Amino acid sequence: EVVVDPRPLSADQTTRVELVTVDRQGRFLVYAVRDGGQDEHLLRIRDLATSADLPDAFPAALYSSLVPTASGDGFYYSVRSRQTGARIRKHLWTTDPATDALVFGEGYGPTAFVSVLQSDDGAWLVFTAQHGWASTDVFALDTRTAKATPVEVARGLDARFYPRFVNGELWMRTDFEAPRNRVVAVSLTRPARSAWRTVLAEQPEVLEDATVID
Repeated sequence: EVVVDPRPLSADQTTRVELVTVDRQGRFLVYAVRDGGQDEHLLRIRDLATSADLPDAFPAALYSSLVPTASGDGFYYSVRSRQTGARIRKHLWTTDPATDALVFGEGYGPTAFVSVLQSDDGAWLVFTAQHGWASTDVFALDTRTAKATPVEVARGLDARFYPRFVNGELWMRTDFEAPRNRVVAVSLTRPARSAWRTVLAEQPEVLEDATVID
């Protein structure tokens, strides 16, 4: 079944579409529309039951790191301005993107790349602000608490962090106090560095990546 056909979108066949994500309930498909070779692209949302797009009109911009909410009411995403930097916002289905709530990123400039990931149960959001290849700031937000503010996990350290969720814990591959990299586990209810647990210690070889089996 063809869900989105890019051929009718431009007479000269220069428009491409890219699958971005599908919501957890399988109702909506978010896709990007890029005309020619520019970096900016549109976001559109296809209702898979009706094969029609929702009215949500996202302007062309630098979008990334799109995560559907666990509750199914919308998605979180990063949108970056070349002048002011990247921000994490929350979009609700069938609403105007101009009204999307700011969730994280205030204060970071255009040289920082800001991303978001979500725990499987939707209880936690983790935000990263990557400063080139030099360092990464990491924050966590408890979505179950009304008016909660992001909690610092790592900030201002001369180290890189690559987080992911594993069984409710935040695991991070990092070169913090380990030039050849290690993997640490962080309980987001006790994110202080003194409580971090080493999952995989630094080895004589450089650890390029790690994944969890089963």
